[in-house]
Amino acid sequence: MEYRLHYSNTIPEMLVFQWTHAARSPWYYVLFVFWSYAWFASVTEAWTSSSWSCLSCSVIYFSIMFAIVFITFLVLGSAPQLFQFFSKVHRASLAPRTIIISDTGLIEETSNSRAEYNWSAVQRILQTRSLVALYISPLGAHLIPKKAFESPAQWQQFNAFVEQHALNS
Repeated sequence: MEYRLHYSNTIPEMLVFQWTHAARSPWYYVLFVFWSYAWFASVTEAWTSSSWSCLSCSVIYFSIMFAIVFITFLVLGSAPQLFQFFSKVHRASLAPRTIIISDTGLIEETSNSRAEYNWSAVQRILQTRSLVALYISPLGAHLIPKKAFESPAQWQQFNAFVEQHALNS
C-alpha cells in the first residue's frame, strides 16, 4: 500500500504541534515544580499570619500557579516558534509538499528538498485529532495533517498503517 499526499502546513497547525510537543517535555514539569516551590516558599509566612482558611489558600495558590505556568508555556513554547515562521529559513516548513508513505518508509519532497527515510528511522509517532507527527529525531518531525486526506475513513486507515509499520521496524 502507498499513500501519496499533497498538502501545506499552516501556522496554526504548526503551533498546535508545538504545544502538543512541548506539553510532553519533562522541562515543563520541572518548571512547574520550580515555580510552585518558589511561590509557596514566599507565601507560606503570609498564610500563617493571616486569617485565611487553608481551602482559600489552596484555591488561590493553584489558580496563580496555573496562570504562571500557562503564561510561561505560552512564552517559552509558542512565541519563539511563531517568530521563526516569519524568518526565511523556517518559511520552508510552510511550503507545499508531497509525502509518499509506503511499506518501505517515507519520502517527503518540496520545491527545494527531498528527504527519504526507512521505517527504522522513525523514532516515535505522535497522533493527535488533527495530525500525525513522524519523528525522525527528538526535535524533528514530519507533520501530516488530517486535511491531506479525502475522508475520515482514509485518515483512520492511514493512522493504523503508520502505527503498524512503526511497531514492526
